[in-house]
Amino acid sequence: MTIRTVCNLAENAHAILFAADKVTGSELQLLIGMAGRDYGPLFLSDADEHGKITPAETASVIGDIWSMAEYPDRKLGHDEWRRLFAVAGFTIDGAPHPQPTETARLYRGSVPERRADWSWTSSIDVALRYARGHVTGRTRGGLWVCDVPPAHMLAINTGRGEDETVVDTRGLDIREVTDEDAARAAGSPLKVAHALAYLENSKTGEAAPDEFIDCIAAMVLDHGDPDTVLRHVVQIIAREKATRAAKGDHA
Repeated sequence: MTIRTVCNLAENAHAILFAADKVTGSELQLLIGMAGRDYGPLFLSDADEHGKITPAETASVIGDIWSMAEYPDRKLGHDEWRRLFAVAGFTIDGAPHPQPTETARLYRGSVPERRADWSWTSSIDVALRYARGHVTGRTRGGLWVCDVPPAHMLAINTGRGEDETVVDTRGLDIREVTDEDAARAAGSPLKVAHALAYLENSKTGEAAPDEFIDCIAAMVLDHGDPDTVLRHVVQIIAREKATRAAKGDHA
């Protein structure tokens, strides 16, 4: 398929959208499928602005359109996304849902200049994959953490297995993950071990505090039969302790 053919499909799909009096969420998704998933944000914005789609139908598709677009923050400005999510209301996998009532600690893996983009996750493992550049098209970057108040959570999407929360990051405190953050990360010892491994590999020469190393060592022992990541963390712990012993640093 040539570039011209792809462009023609997108133009035809857009023309069909504007010719319709109204479209349902599924019909809009069909048009986006014709044009290509990266056209989704533009099609949704145009459909809403021109009264082609109801708020209920917008709610049914906005999360999926956000998740399926590559770099959705770049397809529409944050002001327009903010407007569309306000129209839709809070959703979980396309279904209206009461707004969360508690602050959540969420993570993001990205290059520093994109740390304030809106795709976040409750899974530190998912964020680490992005931070390490293990996701196609992503450059190795940093691991970021943010304590997100309920009002800043716009939608939750689980369809891609990434436990994604769309977060309006305006005014929020986003910081690079520290040893303390990793120790407090919700989840199993394996998740904390992943975080420690990332920290030690990305900050050469910076050792974790003794108390944190001892805590991880205890959790690894309690975990039982460690997998490759846990064995790697045990090696990190042993190396750091040996380095400290050689230096006579027992603080």
